[in-house]
Amino acid sequence: MKNLTKVLSLFLVLTMLLCFPVAVSAAELEDATIDESKTGSLTIYKYDLTNAEKDGVWDSSYVSTGVYDEAGVNNVLGGNASSTLGNGETGYGYAIKGIEFSFVKVADIVQFSESEADSRTDGHVEVLYAVDKSKGADFLKTLGLTDGKSRYENADALDESKYFYQSDVLISALSSGLTSNSTTVKNAMERYAAANGTAMALTDSYGKTKAENLPLGLYLVAETKVPEMVVSTTDPFLVSVPMTSVNGANAADGGTRWIYDITLYPKNLTGIPSLEKTLREAKADTGKTDAYAHTGTASAGDTIDYQIISTLPSNSVIAGHRGWNGADYFRYIPNLVIGDKIQITNLWETLEYTVTGTKIISPNDVEAIKIQPGKDMITLFTCHPYASGGRQRYLVFCERTTTD
Repeated sequence: MKNLTKVLSLFLVLTMLLCFPVAVSAAELEDATIDESKTGSLTIYKYDLTNAEKDGVWDSSYVSTGVYDEAGVNNVLGGNASSTLGNGETGYGYAIKGIEFSFVKVADIVQFSESEADSRTDGHVEVLYAVDKSKGADFLKTLGLTDGKSRYENADALDESKYFYQSDVLISALSSGLTSNSTTVKNAMERYAAANGTAMALTDSYGKTKAENLPLGLYLVAETKVPEMVVSTTDPFLVSVPMTSVNGANAADGGTRWIYDITLYPKNLTGIPSLEKTLREAKADTGKTDAYAHTGTASAGDTIDYQIISTLPSNSVIAGHRGWNGADYFRYIPNLVIGDKIQITNLWETLEYTVTGTKIISPNDVEAIKIQPGKDMITLFTCHPYASGGRQRYLVFCERTTTD
């Protein structure tokens, strides 16, 4: 039996893609070639890990193995206690109901004998991923691998209609794309999966959805529908069916076998609002202050105002010229430093914010102005440097501190 070297266990789930970082490492699988007669399955559990970690019941350093982990994950984050989600649905534990994942096969798995290409005699087999040149053109373009860039050229003669890739090349391309141009790459991958793939059933009250009888290959998986309280979708990810075993919380046989039935626990960003209701007693009626409070007293005919505050995260971006026609506008915002206070007065109240940081970005870096989970923010935005024609942008980040 030939020794099968899997350069990287292609569970293409980066730390930035899933909240459960997977140890992606070289693996020697002796006497364990892929059984091409099998099919695989993909089971996904969607939990509100944002709030689970905030509540102290979850540790984000957990290492997932692609294997169902009842004791380590499902019993911790699931359970039989129901709760009402921010979209009016009911979930058990931290499970999120109503998420749609779509998957599309983007490459076939090929077990390529090196001796066919370069006269090797050691029985080495390279596991490669074959992407159709025509059907996969948009997919490769999004990864920055147009026209077969960085392909495994030794395998070119196998099939002229396909490009062959090693797993580490695909991992690196996806990682680079999501780091340097996150929004563009993420949106393109989501559109590709929605247009060309198959939608899984919506996650149920236990956060579960499953796809079965999958032909072996490399799959792109993306969230294509989310409830309103999910403020950011999971980054699209690639998963190989089968994948190699990985050492982690519930497995110690990393690199020794192929896993055909894979379980994933994707990351999420949620913003389930908590509503706080307070009231204000009119001083003219009660003799008390006009401040808002959680309790108060009143008699028939007294005036009481109610105030409802939501903790749903927000980021209001306020843009201004660095100066125009003699007016300063935002010319001096680089003088702001961490800890400075900013007040914004609207028709009803004065809002106070504290400067928490600054950043210089390129004009198309929209990631820097996205909503941040759990934060009520404003971002001041102007051209930089002054009188440069707008080569860059200068940002001042501010977080809400008080409401007067």
